[in-house]
Amino acid sequence: MLLRGLGVEENRLRALELFRAAAGKGDGYGAFNAAVIQLEAADSSDRGECIRLLTQAADSGIVGAAAKLGDELAVDGRQEEALGWYLWAAERGHDGAADVAADWYRDGVGTAPDLVQAMRWLLGLTAKLNVDAVHQAHELGKRMTDESILEAGRLAGQPAEAELMIATLAKNPERE
Repeated sequence: MLLRGLGVEENRLRALELFRAAAGKGDGYGAFNAAVIQLEAADSSDRGECIRLLTQAADSGIVGAAAKLGDELAVDGRQEEALGWYLWAAERGHDGAADVAADWYRDGVGTAPDLVQAMRWLLGLTAKLNVDAVHQAHELGKRMTDESILEAGRLAGQPAEAELMIATLAKNPERE
């Protein structure tokens, strides 16, 4: 209420104090909210504290915090750690983290390039009718074998999406 001025005068500083106090008692949402407020303030002196708070929140199971932690670790050049948190969030249904994981596996950021893993995350998004993911999966599929696409579908739990991708690609003369 203090953060947004709902029924009371807006007071972001007091809201931050309360979120920090909650985080200090182990509350993951308090940690997540405190980190977000600090990041919005763009106070780089608190960057380490923000990472600590996001880690606390992610460790408590907050999926959005894990994705945000991945973002912040990536900014710091800690791509391997960031990828780990993106994967954690993607495995729990965070679409943005799945999209980043697909891109990073495709391009070899924080890991060796792995087209099967990239396709795995894209197929999960295509099943949700994410049009950008459909396009990306189609382009990626041009560089893959049918067997590797099927493996990606198995890993994603989306065998029908993999079969559909293969059928669509079979009609494409540009496939490598």
